[in-house]
Amino acid sequence: MTGLRERKKRATREALMSAALRLVLERGLDTWPAPTCPTRCPPRRTRSSAAS
Repeated sequence: MTGLRERKKRATREALMSAALRLVLERGLDTWPAPTCPTRCPPRRTRSSAAS
């Protein structure tokens, strides 16, 4: 059994990989800048945003 932290880390990695793969398939490897990927990934909460 894995803990919540490990499951969240795995889910984040999988979301990033899926978004990157989708972008590559849509636009090709040489046509998109890497900073585009985070805009396609699900939002994540940080400690500072969770406290507000």
